Amino acid sequence: GEPGTGKSLLGQALAELLPKEKLVDILSLDNSSDENIPIISVHHGNPGTVPIETFGETKVCIKGNAFKKNLEKTNFKGEIVITGFADSDEILKYKEKVEKPKKTVLITTSPLVEDNFMKERDYKSYIKKYLDDLNKIENIEIIISLHPREWNIKKYNSIVKNYSNVQVIKKVDIKSLYKLINYSDLLLFF
Repeated sequence: GEPGTGKSLLGQALAELLPKEKLVDILSLDNSSDENIPIISVHHGNPGTVPIETFGETKVCIKGNAFKKNLEKTNFKGEIVITGFADSDEILKYKEKVEKPKKTVLITTSPLVEDNFMKERDYKSYIKKYLDDLNKIENIEIIISLHPREWNIKKYNSIVKNYSNVQVIKKVDIKSLYKLINYSDLLLFF
């Protein structure tokens, strides 16, 4: 809407009316395979940690087997189908053959420290181990793309300062990430 029409005020008023319990974000995304069937995505929550009534008795598409196992532990009565990451279907639009002098490894990270799944010193140790092992490969460049919720780029810069072939990047838009993935010879995700 136009500026000054009260959208922010309306949003604040609605937020005050909502229950104080934990809410679940449900998104409707464009489907690159069939524009008549939207992709419904629940964020952030692994089925099994999201209230089961969110899903109803319908078909639920799950990103992987771990998600399916968590959902099966609940009282969910619908059909569970593993589809993979539907929100990444558009990556094929960016597929192109690129000639380059070095092999490229792209490491995409997760906010494991920020989400308290791992201690920072252990996380740094894993990153350093990956870099040491990858650097046994000749003629290689390594790109570390930080998750949007990872705020401490200094943490990574302190780890990679002794590697001349490692670059750390932050705030990559989705199209640039897809291009990076296609540019890379190997993608490591954790």
